[in-house]
Amino acid sequence: MLRNTAGSPLAFGLPSTAQATSSYVSGRSYLGAVPAANVTVTNANTLVNDTMYGVVGYINAPVTISGMSTRTSSSNASVGAALKFAIYALNSSLAPTSLLASTTTGVSVTDLATSTVFGATFSSNVTFQPGAYLFTVLPTAVTTGVQLCTYSSIAPWGSFTGGSSASNALSLNVLCGYTSTGNTYASNPPATFTANSAATAVISVANLPTLSFLVV
Repeated sequence: MLRNTAGSPLAFGLPSTAQATSSYVSGRSYLGAVPAANVTVTNANTLVNDTMYGVVGYINAPVTISGMSTRTSSSNASVGAALKFAIYALNSSLAPTSLLASTTTGVSVTDLATSTVFGATFSSNVTFQPGAYLFTVLPTAVTTGVQLCTYSSIAPWGSFTGGSSASNALSLNVLCGYTSTGNTYASNPPATFTANSAATAVISVANLPTLSFLVV
């Protein structure tokens, strides 16, 4: 049975043997998502300032991560925007808990930059064991919020997190991430995901930004 960093068993569909035993390549970036996730570059949804957006993702082998990145959508019109990134632990019910890694120095998003990658490094490199994690971004903006690429299909999460019933699973009413409001960009990602508000489950990947992590 796979367990997270806190030693708790994880409740999700196990990946294939090939996925479970593969390793990461130093210097490459990987999606902070579940296996077979699909990305779309067209997104007009603007992120809300000081709201954390988290994607349930899976790490399939021991890996040391130095930072995270994201990409603006093809229609991004942000002005004065900036981003910080973090990774949180998930408990046995796939609910977010404690902060494991974060970028205390954010990255400024070039005004009106479309289809452009922006990233930042963690305060220090962090090693992760196989398991499910929450990959998050915390945005702010002076004038106009940022629009980021999202995932195009919730189906991969249907095979990973499952639904609370057969009906929910078959209709793809399944968990793919969380949001948390009331966070302050200047204060950095909080020590727990729910420090400033309860976690709201997200069942639409159209509302979650694509995120990647960089392997040391």
